[in-house]
Amino acid sequence: MRKFRRTSHIETIEQPNDKKISILLLFGLIVLGIIIGTITFCTIPDNELLMNGLFNHGFIKIDSGQTMVDNFLIAFRNTSFLIVILFVLGFGAVSQPIEAFVLFYRGVALGVSVSFTYLQYGFKGFLVALLIILPHAVGSSIILILATRESIKSSNMFAGFAFVGRDSGKPNPQIKFYFIKFLVLLVLLMISSILDSVLSRAFQDII
Repeated sequence: MRKFRRTSHIETIEQPNDKKISILLLFGLIVLGIIIGTITFCTIPDNELLMNGLFNHGFIKIDSGQTMVDNFLIAFRNTSFLIVILFVLGFGAVSQPIEAFVLFYRGVALGVSVSFTYLQYGFKGFLVALLIILPHAVGSSIILILATRESIKSSNMFAGFAFVGRDSGKPNPQIKFYFIKFLVLLVLLMISSILDSVLSRAFQDII
């Protein structure tokens, strides 16, 4: 049951408790995506269809001639695009299913990438995944989980505006914090992408 409170004679909906948006539940969406991505890779005869960046998010490392700048741009571009999508979706009152799907989509990309790595390199694929794929995959996925959490919180807030109504006549400070949080997440992603480019360059002889 929704709880209401009255402030300055204006009935408002209480903001959802942060704890209700479980980090573990969001992490579970990525794990589910990894499972589905792995099954998909193992069952589709033509795996070349999955080599597109839309399916592997740049985690697959097959071109040792790429420079550190190339690796950075690939690592940053794919995840930053998802963060921007989550940022925009946060202004929608009914965007929560799509926001959750973004994490599932990331999990599918990880499942496809790791499966391809094992198939391509055999036992050595374990080292490739451990040293080159997983550091940025884990870092960027945590960033996406936090971005999704903030996006869902924002969508819930706008849902409260849409279905209950609120007009205080003043700008909502939460919008400002929303911008700042996503800028911080992009900075963290940039750091993770730099690490990915360094590791890819340092261990490129493995692949």
